[in-house]
Amino acid sequence: MIKGFTITAGIILLMLPLVCAENITVLTEEMPPYNYTDQGQIKGIATEVVKTVLNKTGHEYTIASYPWKRAYLMALNNPNTLIYSIGRNVKREPSFKWVGVIAPVKIYIWKLRSRHDIVISTVEDSFLYQVSGGLEDYTMQYLTSKGHKRLDPLRSYTLAIRKLYGLRTDLIIIDELTLRSLIKKEKASGAPFRMDTLEKALYINNLSSDMYMAFSLKTPDDLVDSCRKVLLELK
Repeated sequence: MIKGFTITAGIILLMLPLVCAENITVLTEEMPPYNYTDQGQIKGIATEVVKTVLNKTGHEYTIASYPWKRAYLMALNNPNTLIYSIGRNVKREPSFKWVGVIAPVKIYIWKLRSRHDIVISTVEDSFLYQVSGGLEDYTMQYLTSKGHKRLDPLRSYTLAIRKLYGLRTDLIIIDELTLRSLIKKEKASGAPFRMDTLEKALYINNLSSDMYMAFSLKTPDDLVDSCRKVLLELK
């Protein structure tokens, strides 16, 4: 009986790492200062929160940065996958297991200060102009839901900024901190971009709330709950 118990216990102990340890794939995009790649390392305000949560839960993980559409589709379809920084809206609500808020954002529609011909006071006013933004980004989803027909979704915010300065688009939609960081990066690379040449055309109150970390639906609930608990404790 003792021998049988020992063998059974040994089998259980061998299985424990497979049961308890979860290898999580973490996905994000280039959206400084929240998440960005610097010398091969993914850093940023939101990244630090995510890493702290995962480190405290003890789960193993790898972080990769992709264009937003690719990261978003991977998070929709793959198991044990975490995505950040992601906006939360009605369309996305049933598609993920939401952990919690990791950073606040303020979203604006921006224009060149020299474009005196563009005057908007409502979202509907922007329908007259082409608005560039991130592909599959929640800001573009919001404008689509409002009936905007002249949207220009791009694989990166940097492309949107370059198109704005190149007069190949009228407006861009992006949060202020990310815009400032990208302008600074472009300027360091020699581009003649400055924040004082831009102007806030419209503040989007409905989108200016929070950025989240969220898991794919194919992620075990206990894993999600452990991260949710740690994030709450951090707050």
